[in-house]
Amino acid sequence: MIAATACPADVPQCSGLLDVNATLLVELGVFLLTAYTLWRLVWRPIIGILEKRDRVLATGAEAAAEAERRYNDGLAEVQSLLELARAEARDVLAETYRSANTAAEQVRGTAHTEARKITEAALEEIRRESDAAVASLRLQAHTLAVTAASRLLAVDLDEARFVKVAAEGASE
Repeated sequence: MIAATACPADVPQCSGLLDVNATLLVELGVFLLTAYTLWRLVWRPIIGILEKRDRVLATGAEAAAEAERRYNDGLAEVQSLLELARAEARDVLAETYRSANTAAEQVRGTAHTEARKITEAALEEIRRESDAAVASLRLQAHTLAVTAASRLLAVDLDEARFVKVAAEGASE
């Protein structure tokens, strides 16, 4: 249904524009009533649902942003604690190496000192035993010489005279 009619070309008072009549006003009223009814029954609830969804999405986005911020804060804290623990572990390891090297140097020094003492004691014992062996060999050599001389001379040397002659020969 058309609310306005076009003027026929043979009518002189019609300028070719639309003619406004009651049909146009009724159609305009029905249109506005339909639009208002649709607004009240369909569009307004749909717009309310869309606004509610937008609020829920905005709340979710804010919660996600807050969760991401807390995650990043926690991650940064964990990373700083991890770096601190790594630095502390490096320090402990370095201190352990230093103390192990110090202990090893002390043990080496003690071992060298003990080895030197043992070597000096062994050399002193060797000197004493060598001197005792030389003195014993001298005594035995003099004893052999006196025994050989007594046999060659066919003189019997008694024990006291033998020891006196051997001691005199050993001291020379």
